Amino acid sequence: MIRFTLNGTPATLDVTPTQRLTEALREHLGLKGTKVGCDAGDCGECTVLVNGRAQCACLLPAARIASCNTETVKAETPLLTRLRASFLCHGAAHCEICPPGMLMTACDLLARVPHPTAEGVEHALGGTLCRCTGYRKVIVAVVAANSATDTTHTLGNVGDRLPRVDGATKVSGNSFGADFAPENALTVKAIRPPHPHASFTSGDLRAFAARPGVTCVLTADDSPDRNAFGVIPSFADQPAIAASPARFRGECVAVVTFDHGIAPDLTGIPIEWVVLPALLAPDVAEALNAPRIHDLRSGNQLIQGRVRRAIAQPRLPIPLMLSQVPSPPLMSNTPISNRKPERPGWSMTPLLSVPALKRPSWTATKLPRFSTGQLNGCASSPLR
Repeated sequence: MIRFTLNGTPATLDVTPTQRLTEALREHLGLKGTKVGCDAGDCGECTVLVNGRAQCACLLPAARIASCNTETVKAETPLLTRLRASFLCHGAAHCEICPPGMLMTACDLLARVPHPTAEGVEHALGGTLCRCTGYRKVIVAVVAANSATDTTHTLGNVGDRLPRVDGATKVSGNSFGADFAPENALTVKAIRPPHPHASFTSGDLRAFAARPGVTCVLTADDSPDRNAFGVIPSFADQPAIAASPARFRGECVAVVTFDHGIAPDLTGIPIEWVVLPALLAPDVAEALNAPRIHDLRSGNQLIQGRVRRAIAQPRLPIPLMLSQVPSPPLMSNTPISNRKPERPGWSMTPLLSVPALKRPSWTATKLPRFSTGQLNGCASSPLR
């Protein structure tokens, strides 16, 4: 039994000492305001205060908070109240998942530095990621939280900022979709390959589904219509549940559901893996005889494109052409290419060569990671 103070009230946790604090707070104490983003300490969305200092709850074993004062976004302190009001006043709460981590990190900062500069806020929030606001409104809100400026909304003047109708629930950590589940909902576990490229065969999955506590086992055979998803339909080649072979480490090949309250146990599931050669480097993936990762992607290319115009003298004296293309979405088996496309009328012979970059760097979203701004750093005049 772990005893500690939670949001000003004595509390106990009856969990294993090594359980993640995020899971203990959300699943055992029902405090869904603490969000889960990466489970790796990268995004900061799960930030809580432990004895006044910001900590990523996903990295903390529950035993670490024994006898500690722990605060989440559900706390009701004067500082957190002012921060919530400032976030609402300055339009800093756009989504449902980022504000709780931002608020708790800002609480740590303001408790130590009551009147920080914008630069100080930037530094303090550096480990708390946000996808929506661009950070500027968050920074302004934190700087203003302890100021004498009234952060309450007054309506009536043309041009006044309107309060977001859902803003209060967002700064309270109350309105994220993943926080809600029907009563007695099933637990779902995905089966994923441990290899970048592997074929697999399934044994008697019906017998496994008949085990006590298991409700069903789903495979690609159970996927209706087209088994693929993606933002752009013509580029969608990632199956929801993959048929053999699996094309990257971690791809979902089966889904097992368990009754509510049953500890998921995948021991003995009848799936056997056969490791296949993997394309792990761009030059291997773009070789003429390289096997296709997807049957419809000739040359292992998703799409091609080019920059039509560039002014870069003298260090980049040639037009730029970028050829993009990877598929699937994980880097463990993602081929890329910067080969010149063979199309009539395309006479752009030298490829982009930037000494500092060597070759473009690609992300799981199939977009180049470098920007025009980064290229300008390697050129003597701006790119257009």
